[in-house]
Amino acid sequence: MLNRLTHPFVRAGLYILVVLFLGFNRSKLDQKLPFVSSDSEIKYYQTLMFSEKGFKGITDSECIYPGKVYDPTFRFFPFDYPWAFLKNQEARSCLFQYPPVFALLNGLPAYAFGTKIVPFLPLLCLLGSLLIFDLILSYFIPVGWAVLLATLIPFGLSFPVLSAVEFSEVPLNNLLLLSFSLCLFRTLFADLHPASGTGEEKHSNFRIFSFLSGFFAVTAFFLRTESAFPVFLFGFLSFFTQESRNKLKAYLPLSILGAATSFLLIGSLNYFYSGHPMGIRFLVSSGDAMSQFSISKQIVIFQGYLFGDATKSGFLKAAPYAILIFGILSNLFRKKQLLPESIFGLVGIGTVFAIAFLSPYTAGVHHFGLRYLESGFLFLSLGISIFLYRRYVDFPKAGRVLVLVALLSLYYNYKFTREGFKILFGAIGPYTEIQNEFQSRKIIVHKGQFTNYLIGSSYLTSLHFAVINEKDAFALEEILKKNQVSSYSILEYDLEP
Repeated sequence: MLNRLTHPFVRAGLYILVVLFLGFNRSKLDQKLPFVSSDSEIKYYQTLMFSEKGFKGITDSECIYPGKVYDPTFRFFPFDYPWAFLKNQEARSCLFQYPPVFALLNGLPAYAFGTKIVPFLPLLCLLGSLLIFDLILSYFIPVGWAVLLATLIPFGLSFPVLSAVEFSEVPLNNLLLLSFSLCLFRTLFADLHPASGTGEEKHSNFRIFSFLSGFFAVTAFFLRTESAFPVFLFGFLSFFTQESRNKLKAYLPLSILGAATSFLLIGSLNYFYSGHPMGIRFLVSSGDAMSQFSISKQIVIFQGYLFGDATKSGFLKAAPYAILIFGILSNLFRKKQLLPESIFGLVGIGTVFAIAFLSPYTAGVHHFGLRYLESGFLFLSLGISIFLYRRYVDFPKAGRVLVLVALLSLYYNYKFTREGFKILFGAIGPYTEIQNEFQSRKIIVHKGQFTNYLIGSSYLTSLHFAVINEKDAFALEEILKKNQVSSYSILEYDLEP
């Protein structure tokens, strides 16, 4: 009876209800004004540019700048590194730094259906991730209610749901990486799930999934460079099973073709948008990674990501059941054989550790500072879910204890996520007040770059400028006087940055 109630179609319906509930909550955030701040506001402006221009936005890619009417050279543009890039110092033309593929994929639907749908589009990627995650688990867990529970935990009770409600490219990146892993388990690792048959590499599906795996991997890399870590780890582990090694000869040409197709499409998009096939964000990020790398600094960042610090809440506090990776590792050493749970577990924990140690940046603050680790967390959750199920089947008593430990730890997942939502919804009042203040004043001059994260949706309805020294302030004042601007407001950050 329970299994009938958790049939794949029923589970899909429940996932749709979860996404609709999150969409309702997102609508509460946008009830008075579009709720965007910090990184999200830049991605939102980029998306609106494509929603206005359509495909023309690929070549006509200069930053949206209402203040350009007084500042055609972008001298007082309110955003700078790492959000915007002045690519031509003579013409002072400007680019928002985030990959254009995300803005294009969101902007084109908005071009057709209106901009009000824009904040809800990441939720569609969340729904896709739920369905792919469910499909992967169903290869290894034949019990419908267990698949449902294991899918809802990382997406409904854990921190990835916060990125989906914010306006972020992370849900799309998660969808691409989960799709990539699904393709791998239909090709290289097909022998590891019970549904696989013999000679599958000769079937047309093998060719299709091989091609798609390369396409998804490169697309995810273009979207977020840290996607290289799980892709590399999956590839590395493919050399450790005889079956996957035997399939590499048939797999690689097709996956390389898929990767080349993605590189050609998105590389061309980046080239026409920014003048470089890898995109501005990749160039800046790779340059920062090389120039800013310091062992002592990276150790501090690593500790903050895992255990928390003054700016981050800590991965282990957000998802304490991650410690069950030790059970996966113990099983791996005992059996000396790569199983699905060990592949997902190693990729997951390897991705978390690699990003936490090697990233030159910290992503957001407190409950919103773990989005770089989401893909690693999802793969780790896949591994832990499969491990718990198999442990429960093979060793019922020990399995019950492990399942109980996992269920008890879910309280902390829920608590962390609930606090994140409280912070998010608690910001609606102050955000609306600030936006109304900006809109009533019409022209705002920011002294420095420390207050631009407050600009939000008012950027499109008011004029925002930034000055970093007295010379700039005097020059802007003269320009405004010359254009007969009678008054403007100054916003100053009076604390240490």
